[in-house]
Amino acid sequence: MTKDEIIKVINEKYTGRAVDESELDNGCKYLTSNGNKCAVGLFIPEGHDGQYFLGGVKLLLEKHPDLRQYMPFSNIQTLVGFQRVHDIKLNDINDLTTQKQLLIEFVEKQFNTQGN
Repeated sequence: MTKDEIIKVINEKYTGRAVDESELDNGCKYLTSNGNKCAVGLFIPEGHDGQYFLGGVKLLLEKHPDLRQYMPFSNIQTLVGFQRVHDIKLNDINDLTTQKQLLIEFVEKQFNTQGN
């Protein structure tokens, strides 16, 4: 994917942190019951079993290798970093615009330094 394609997905599909408040673990999900998706979850096709997977992105792609073609970055460590921005940096930020901006900054940095 190009940088612009990734940013477009973030701007159009990202609706906030993907946490089911009703569940005991409050952990980030690829898809929540209210339709929110985590950073990586934005790129999982609708209806794919991977949307309901519990575990990190490395395990997700081991279990569902067909998802690699939809991911915004081909490098697994970059994907892990992208997800970490969502899981850690956005944890205490409630403003949706700021959350999107942090994800976009990560994308831009990757393209500026690695040319993903």
